[in-house]
Amino acid sequence: MSRPITGFQLLQLKSERVRAIGMLLVLSVVAMLGVYYLLNPVGRAHQVGISILVITFIFVVFEIMFLYVVQRNIRQCRNENDRLRDFELFVESILPIVAMVVIMNVGDDPFTVLLSPAYVLIIIVIAASSLRLNPRLTLYSGILTTVCYTALTLKSLYMDSTAHINPH
Repeated sequence: MSRPITGFQLLQLKSERVRAIGMLLVLSVVAMLGVYYLLNPVGRAHQVGISILVITFIFVVFEIMFLYVVQRNIRQCRNENDRLRDFELFVESILPIVAMVVIMNVGDDPFTVLLSPAYVLIIIVIAASSLRLNPRLTLYSGILTTVCYTALTLKSLYMDSTAHINPH
């Protein structure tokens, strides 16, 4: 349902566009990391590279679709649906964790993933959510990624391959 747009809502949409373009730039760097692993002949690096590239491709497609909707709303001077923005934030917050889980299951050492550059992507997602100019969405993103990262950490502590490390 299309509603008239106010000046602040137009500013939010333009900020959303900048955020989406920034995320696409970050994802291009992540894709380069995936290509590096893909070309690395050591151990399971090839499989990790494929995993990174597949997850990055999914994320890029999603961001491009969302950017298209935002661009269309700016051109037509109409406000986007709040549910769409919430859904996009949910996917954006969950996808780095999903990528870490996939890489953790493909790679040898789960602790390497917890300390990998993928962790920085979580921080970037939370920081980029502040560009939405909506404190509720930034808080939602921070809480969601914190809960997911905590679950990922607990999963890595209780995996069979790390049973010798866990004293319980």
